[in-house]
Amino acid sequence: MGSSVNTVQLQQESNSPLPYPQPDLYSRYLAQHRDLYERLVQPSETNTAAAEIARWAKDDPGTRDFFASKLPPLIVDQFPRKNDPRTGMPVWNPVWLNAVRLAGQLKVVAAIPGLKRGLSKPPTFGAYDDCHGAGTMTSNAKLCNDVVARALADIGDPSVPVVARFLAKGDSTAKKRAMWILLNIDSPAAYKAMRDHLPSENDPLIRDWLQNTLDGSFHYNLVQ
Repeated sequence: MGSSVNTVQLQQESNSPLPYPQPDLYSRYLAQHRDLYERLVQPSETNTAAAEIARWAKDDPGTRDFFASKLPPLIVDQFPRKNDPRTGMPVWNPVWLNAVRLAGQLKVVAAIPGLKRGLSKPPTFGAYDDCHGAGTMTSNAKLCNDVVARALADIGDPSVPVVARFLAKGDSTAKKRAMWILLNIDSPAAYKAMRDHLPSENDPLIRDWLQNTLDGSFHYNLVQ
């Protein structure tokens, strides 16, 4: 982004603490964020912009907060609504994919309702960059090819109630997806959700997978 301004610079160069920094410096800071957002929503620039946002937000709370407010409505607005008539699969929008991935990376709790809607679509790529060569079971367990599930897992415990409902009410495919998300959240709340559901699960395969997960075999063999 060239010469960028972050919240640390604002505090160092301002005569008053945030949120009242020097007007010129603060205006420049906001302009950089607005410019980056405009690039994020352009299909031709979205991938580069998303990488910059993730890198900058990692070290700058102001950047994280700015995009945390922008991503939830963007996920809703860019939700894939059309299917390819040849395959019946959704026409994936790169802006939506990047917004979903960033919501996970930035742990944007407010994005969960939009991500919940995303679970109505089949899994798609975009979740990991380091799963090349992984077997099918390992890829599924690590959510390598499921950007929505990965985002929910990255957000963590706030996602558990939504995912637990999919585990309880979904079909076999949805239940497997929910189990992988809870496995990747890997918290007491996630394991409690699986444990609470186990007695009511009627599908023998799902029940066995849940039991193995709770026993730790899937966690150590597939995720680590």
